[in-house]
Amino acid sequence: ADRATVICACAGGFTSSPPVMSVRRSGRSVARGATLALAVLAILPVLTRADFVYVSTTASGVVTKHPCAPQHNTENTTAAFHKTNAEAVLVTFTESCEPENAAGDVTASNFTISNLTAVNGKIAVVPGSPCAFGTHDGEEDKDPWFYYLNDFQRRVDKVIAAGAVGVIWGEGKPGKIPEQMTGHKTNVNQLVPVCTMSKSDFDTFKKVSNLSSVDTTTAPMYRTEDEQYPNPTFTYLSLEEPWAAGGPNGLEFPIPAKVATFGPETASSVEAELVAARFISACDDDNYEQCASNCWTKTATEIFTKNLTGKIAFFTSKEELHYGCYSMFSHWAKLAMDAGAAAVVYGTEQDVGGWSFAGPYTTPFNLTIPFFSLLKIHTDTLEHVTAESATRAGHEVTIKTPLIARGAGAGYFAPSDTDFGPAPVLMWRDFGDHFYCDAGQAHFNPAPWPGLPLPAAAAADAGELNTNRAVLLVPSDACVAANTGGGTCGSCLAPGPKAQIAQLWARIHGASVTVNVSSPIDGAQVAYAADAARAARAAFGENFVAVMFSEDFDCFAAYGEFAASAEAMGASALLIAMRASPYLAPHMYGVAHVAG
Repeated sequence: ADRATVICACAGGFTSSPPVMSVRRSGRSVARGATLALAVLAILPVLTRADFVYVSTTASGVVTKHPCAPQHNTENTTAAFHKTNAEAVLVTFTESCEPENAAGDVTASNFTISNLTAVNGKIAVVPGSPCAFGTHDGEEDKDPWFYYLNDFQRRVDKVIAAGAVGVIWGEGKPGKIPEQMTGHKTNVNQLVPVCTMSKSDFDTFKKVSNLSSVDTTTAPMYRTEDEQYPNPTFTYLSLEEPWAAGGPNGLEFPIPAKVATFGPETASSVEAELVAARFISACDDDNYEQCASNCWTKTATEIFTKNLTGKIAFFTSKEELHYGCYSMFSHWAKLAMDAGAAAVVYGTEQDVGGWSFAGPYTTPFNLTIPFFSLLKIHTDTLEHVTAESATRAGHEVTIKTPLIARGAGAGYFAPSDTDFGPAPVLMWRDFGDHFYCDAGQAHFNPAPWPGLPLPAAAAADAGELNTNRAVLLVPSDACVAANTGGGTCGSCLAPGPKAQIAQLWARIHGASVTVNVSSPIDGAQVAYAADAARAARAAFGENFVAVMFSEDFDCFAAYGEFAASAEAMGASALLIAMRASPYLAPHMYGVAHVAG
């Protein structure tokens, strides 16, 4: 409530819609890959989070946790599986890999189980295949790792058919991080609880002498409907860029962000350099066999092209970046954490209609660093400022993350517990030509605020007024280019509020009056006022009202960004003209005989 500029929006209030995001890998839609949790239609309360999933065993009074990745199920658990002393049986496999097909791919393993009947009524402990499966490159609806996923399902189905009440399955390749196994089937739910382990964790677990007493009560299964969305749903990061001497004066502004549904329940605020997180080429591939041979065997510090220690890791989902060997967002968080990163920022390629939360909320590891996702416009912004900074020695881009409590950061948007309702704004040309506009009010407006006085009776013509004048803010060339597809939001947003406006315009006594506040304008270099606010007040009066059309500023993700630009121009109030919409119906009505 400390902002000096009051803001109203004609033709509507302040709303946001829940999005759905799709992710592509190598130009193909991927069901199992870096998936996001589905969006909800309302803000849900934060529940007790159950991110870190494991089963445990006890030997000589020592409890050992064995992490595992819970698979999809219609239930959180079952009575037969959910026990402090569940009985498990190690399944004995004899197997071989099928010969490579004409494409040079191993598509399946051949196996027999010698003790299959022993799993009836028990939890089957099932090793995954050591085969180097090929990468499916045929039908568009098939996941690239279809052969690997299908082999997993064959093993699981075999022991379930024999009466197993649950399955603990282990990866067949060292270093492979367990994931949600969903890319091979339409119905992703398993028939019994299934939890998957890394090979190292599985090898430790299967050697436990007392598998007849396994505590599975800390291994709930994954259900989409149980995704735990942080509340508030929008938090923010603070972007800081000092720039070089002689350049822009630097910038610092908040960027709206969503916290992943996995991650720590609490985390301290950190302020650190932003570093692009890129995998080495061996890990940037969809090829299962290549990942197993050349990537998964490496440590977290070896798989990134840059040192992430103490830094904030910045991932993006550009088409040329496949992240094939590590396909889930939680994998990125774990690897960045293991490489020493302080936090993860994921720059999506989504607009507000497709922006969702990174998930799933259940993971086979205990994450201690937060993970944030951004809209495309702010992805562009970070890429733009990091590219600029790369040319300026010693001027790194710095990000400050919010304090995380109960899985969420501080709210980016103002609280909306109170509905202010529409505010009547008088639009005045003269006594015979004026109207009222119902305008929605921003919750971040200063309170109290005395308003601006009505025109005096003697000032029948708006041209005589030196207050309250409506002044149009014209977007900068960079913002125009971003709006029309000729540029990016990075070049629009990065210079900050003072440079997002090119010109101020109003008609006074029938003549156009303009103040240039940045350059270029319409592609031409022009002289402009060094002190935009002072020049604007001199031309339009001390208390002028900025008018901004929302359609001119597609790169703005929040009304506060409009307010920041208006305030930088010296305006006393801001009126946002919204796009025509059946959901934001305008209300205007004439007024007769307005006196003094």
